[in-house]
Amino acid sequence: MAIHEEKNKFFKNSFGIKEVASDFIASHFKSVENLNMDTLALQPDSFIGDELKQLLSAVIYKVRTSDDKRDVFFLLTHQSANDPFMPVCALQYVSSIMSWDMKAQIDNKVPRKDVKVPVVYPFMIYSGQEPYNWPKEFSESMQWLAFIKDRT
Repeated sequence: MAIHEEKNKFFKNSFGIKEVASDFIASHFKSVENLNMDTLALQPDSFIGDELKQLLSAVIYKVRTSDDKRDVFFLLTHQSANDPFMPVCALQYVSSIMSWDMKAQIDNKVPRKDVKVPVVYPFMIYSGQEPYNWPKEFSESMQWLAFIKDRT
Protein backbone atom coordinates (compact mmCIF):
# COMPACT_ATOMS: atom_id res chain seq x y z
CA MET A 1 0.00 0.00 0.00
CA ALA A 2 1.37 3.44 -0.95
CA ILE A 3 2.07 5.95 1.80
CA HIS A 4 -0.72 8.30 0.68
CA GLU A 5 -3.20 5.41 0.74
CA GLU A 6 -2.17 4.60 4.32
CA LYS A 7 -2.63 8.25 5.32
CA ASN A 8 -6.04 8.36 3.62
CA LYS A 9 -7.12 5.17 5.38
CA PHE A 10 -5.93 6.55 8.73
CA PHE A 11 -7.76 9.83 8.05
CA LYS A 12 -11.04 8.12 7.14
CA ASN A 13 -10.83 5.70 10.07
CA SER A 14 -10.05 8.51 12.54
CA PHE A 15 -12.60 11.04 11.34
CA GLY A 16 -15.15 8.30 10.82
CA ILE A 17 -15.36 8.18 14.62
CA LYS A 18 -18.12 10.59 15.62
CA GLU A 19 -16.39 11.76 18.82
CA VAL A 20 -13.18 12.61 16.93
CA ALA A 21 -15.09 14.55 14.28
CA SER A 22 -17.20 16.29 16.93
CA ASP A 23 -14.11 17.43 18.84
CA PHE A 24 -12.47 18.63 15.61
CA ILE A 25 -15.54 20.59 14.51
CA ALA A 26 -16.04 22.07 17.98
CA SER A 27 -12.44 23.28 18.11
CA HIS A 28 -12.33 24.68 14.54
CA PHE A 29 -15.83 26.03 13.94
CA LYS A 30 -16.35 29.43 15.57
CA SER A 31 -20.15 29.20 15.76
CA VAL A 32 -20.41 25.71 17.26
CA GLU A 33 -22.90 27.01 19.86
CA ASN A 34 -25.37 27.41 16.97
CA LEU A 35 -25.26 23.67 16.28
CA ASN A 36 -27.00 20.77 17.99
CA MET A 37 -23.96 18.50 18.16
CA ASP A 38 -26.17 15.66 19.43
CA THR A 39 -27.51 15.39 15.86
CA LEU A 40 -24.07 15.01 14.28
CA ALA A 41 -24.29 12.10 11.85
CA LEU A 42 -21.82 10.58 9.41
CA GLN A 43 -23.08 10.79 5.82
CA PRO A 44 -22.43 8.46 2.91
CA ASP A 45 -20.08 9.57 0.19
CA SER A 46 -21.43 7.08 -2.33
CA PHE A 47 -22.86 9.93 -4.41
CA ILE A 48 -19.34 11.28 -5.01
CA GLY A 49 -17.80 10.08 -8.27
CA ASP A 50 -14.77 7.79 -8.24
CA GLU A 51 -12.67 10.41 -10.05
CA LEU A 52 -13.19 12.91 -7.26
CA LYS A 53 -12.65 10.26 -4.57
CA GLN A 54 -9.21 9.60 -6.06
CA LEU A 55 -8.24 13.24 -5.62
CA LEU A 56 -9.25 13.71 -1.99
CA SER A 57 -10.03 11.49 0.95
CA ALA A 58 -13.18 12.82 2.58
CA VAL A 59 -15.58 12.29 5.46
CA ILE A 60 -18.93 14.09 5.50
CA TYR A 61 -21.03 14.91 8.56
CA LYS A 62 -24.43 16.53 8.86
CA VAL A 63 -25.71 18.37 11.93
CA ARG A 64 -28.89 20.36 12.68
CA THR A 65 -28.73 23.94 13.82
CA SER A 66 -29.69 24.66 17.43
CA ASP A 67 -32.93 26.28 16.27
CA ASP A 68 -33.71 23.09 14.30
CA LYS A 69 -34.29 25.08 11.11
CA ARG A 70 -31.61 23.70 8.81
CA ASP A 71 -28.84 21.20 8.28
CA VAL A 72 -25.17 22.06 8.09
CA PHE A 73 -22.68 19.77 6.39
CA PHE A 74 -19.03 19.50 7.34
CA LEU A 75 -16.72 18.20 4.65
CA LEU A 76 -13.50 16.96 6.25
CA THR A 77 -10.92 16.26 3.58
CA HIS A 78 -7.36 15.03 3.53
CA GLN A 79 -4.74 15.70 0.90
CA SER A 80 -1.12 14.58 0.99
CA ALA A 81 -0.03 16.08 -2.34
CA ASN A 82 0.84 19.76 -2.58
CA ASP A 83 -1.63 20.50 -5.33
CA PRO A 84 -2.95 23.84 -6.65
CA PHE A 85 -6.21 22.11 -7.59
CA MET A 86 -7.20 21.45 -3.96
CA PRO A 87 -9.63 24.41 -3.86
CA VAL A 88 -11.24 23.24 -7.11
CA CYS A 89 -11.60 19.69 -5.78
CA ALA A 90 -13.16 21.07 -2.60
CA LEU A 91 -15.59 23.13 -4.68
CA GLN A 92 -16.55 19.99 -6.63
CA TYR A 93 -17.16 18.13 -3.36
CA VAL A 94 -19.22 21.02 -1.94
CA SER A 95 -21.26 21.18 -5.14
CA SER A 96 -21.88 17.42 -5.03
CA ILE A 97 -23.06 17.61 -1.41
CA MET A 98 -25.40 20.49 -2.23
CA SER A 99 -26.88 18.68 -5.23
CA TRP A 100 -27.27 15.43 -3.29
CA ASP A 101 -29.01 17.12 -0.36
CA MET A 102 -31.33 19.21 -2.54
CA LYS A 103 -32.31 16.10 -4.50
CA ALA A 104 -32.96 14.29 -1.19
CA GLN A 105 -35.23 17.14 -0.10
CA ILE A 106 -37.23 16.83 -3.33
CA ASP A 107 -37.32 13.02 -2.98
CA ASN A 108 -38.71 13.58 0.55
CA LYS A 109 -41.58 15.57 -0.94
CA VAL A 110 -40.36 19.03 0.06
CA PRO A 111 -42.09 21.42 -2.34
CA ARG A 112 -39.60 22.81 -4.85
CA LYS A 113 -40.20 26.37 -3.63
CA ASP A 114 -39.16 25.29 -0.10
CA VAL A 115 -35.99 23.41 -1.05
CA LYS A 116 -33.01 24.96 0.74
CA VAL A 117 -29.46 25.10 -0.52
CA PRO A 118 -27.50 23.45 2.30
CA VAL A 119 -24.63 25.10 4.11
CA VAL A 120 -21.39 23.17 3.58
CA TYR A 121 -18.19 23.96 5.46
CA PRO A 122 -15.11 22.36 3.92
CA PHE A 123 -12.08 21.65 6.09
CA MET A 124 -8.97 20.66 4.15
CA ILE A 125 -6.25 18.85 6.10
CA TYR A 126 -2.87 18.72 4.38
CA SER A 127 -0.21 16.22 5.43
CA GLY A 128 2.38 16.40 2.66
CA GLN A 129 6.14 16.34 3.09
CA GLU A 130 6.77 19.77 1.58
CA PRO A 131 5.27 23.00 2.87
CA TYR A 132 1.83 23.76 1.50
CA ASN A 133 2.22 26.83 -0.71
CA TRP A 134 -1.23 27.32 -2.21
CA PRO A 135 -4.13 29.45 -0.93
CA LYS A 136 -5.28 28.45 2.54
CA GLU A 137 -8.57 30.31 2.31
CA PHE A 138 -10.93 29.33 -0.48
CA SER A 139 -11.62 32.99 -1.21
CA GLU A 140 -7.91 33.54 -1.96
CA SER A 141 -8.20 31.25 -4.95
CA MET A 142 -11.34 32.97 -6.24
CA GLN A 143 -9.74 35.97 -7.92
CA TRP A 144 -12.53 36.02 -10.48
CA LEU A 145 -14.91 37.29 -7.76
CA ALA A 146 -12.93 40.51 -7.48
CA PHE A 147 -12.86 40.76 -11.26
CA ILE A 148 -16.66 40.49 -11.44
CA LYS A 149 -17.23 42.81 -8.47
CA ASP A 150 -15.06 45.50 -10.05
CA ARG A 151 -17.14 45.37 -13.24
CA THR A 152 -20.68 45.40 -11.86
